[in-house]
Amino acid sequence: MRRLWTAWTERPFAWPLTLMAGILVASALGFSYYESRTQAEEVGFFEGLWWAMVTLFTVGYGDFAPKTMPGRILGMGVMACGIGLVSTITGSLASSMVERRIQRRRGLLPVNVQGHVLIVNWNGHGPTLLERLRRMPTLSGAPVVLAADMEPGAYEALADTLDLGAALSFVRGNTASKAVLERANLTKARLAYVLGRDVVPPNEADNHSVLATLTLRSLAPGLTIYAEAMHDASREHLLRAGATKVMGREELAGRSLAFMAAHPVMQDVLHAIWR
Repeated sequence: MRRLWTAWTERPFAWPLTLMAGILVASALGFSYYESRTQAEEVGFFEGLWWAMVTLFTVGYGDFAPKTMPGRILGMGVMACGIGLVSTITGSLASSMVERRIQRRRGLLPVNVQGHVLIVNWNGHGPTLLERLRRMPTLSGAPVVLAADMEPGAYEALADTLDLGAALSFVRGNTASKAVLERANLTKARLAYVLGRDVVPPNEADNHSVLATLTLRSLAPGLTIYAEAMHDASREHLLRAGATKVMGREELAGRSLAFMAAHPVMQDVLHAIWR
């Protein structure tokens, strides 16, 4: 109970709403007490609450009006409080909504999507990966959640470039951290890609990918994880960490070049496949 009360009081509009509720209840009781014998209709608590709400929000239907001096004084107090309280609550709600939108754009809030594709880290291959996913019939409509340690401004520029709109969500932070990946709702994800970070040396990028894969696997044992290895030597480490499949940059480039050397005509075929 104390935890719920603490969580409630931390909200910016909690105290104005609590004060409003108290004023409504007190006004309803006061009106029903003072005006119960002066009205043409029977006045109980519900009628008093109706009058208090109509007066507080300055609607003024006029079906109930205080006729006693204490009732009129009560009405003046309710009207005076109503203007300030309603303005305060409206401002607090608007401010809270704007702040929440800013935090979401900055990747600081948990995402509320399911069946999404989770992309952990980002590099120059990311846009191509997203483009391919958009072309797959089974994944073309799936939301995408990007978890990466990038500045909000860089993400906003990336989001404008990708032009995915509401289909793309962002979670910012250290992607080897349990708290960050939990905000990405990974237990509800369809699959995950762990990309190598190209803003750090390859060895450091692979070490980080191993830690991120370990965290993903510990939090979601049944999740399909496709990982990228900057060095072929890191492939086994990623598999032991829990990756379902690992693709090495060096391995892919080397085999493709050798294949094209042995079969020059296949270069055009590979380009057509990768296009």
